Amino acid sequence: MPELRIIVNAIAPGLIRTPMTTAPTGDPETRAEEMPHIPRHRPGEPWEVARVAFYLASDDSNYVTGRFTIDGGLELNWGQGA
Repeated sequence: MPELRIIVNAIAPGLIRTPMTTAPTGDPETRAEEMPHIPRHRPGEPWEVARVAFYLASDDSNYVTGRFTIDGGLELNWGQGA
């Protein structure tokens, strides 16, 4: 019987600088309100998400399963007013 190689992963991006997030990342006042909640104090960049996707699509991740949160640490602040 052939080996089944079903691997399940999820990428959970936080605030990533894209056209869809122009309001919180482009406007200086809104950005000043949003960034203190993110420990890295900046939005993520699309290439940072792409690197994780590239890794997961490669043979290097053949034993990796799980959820990858790319949010600059925002999840660490959940339940603390974030």
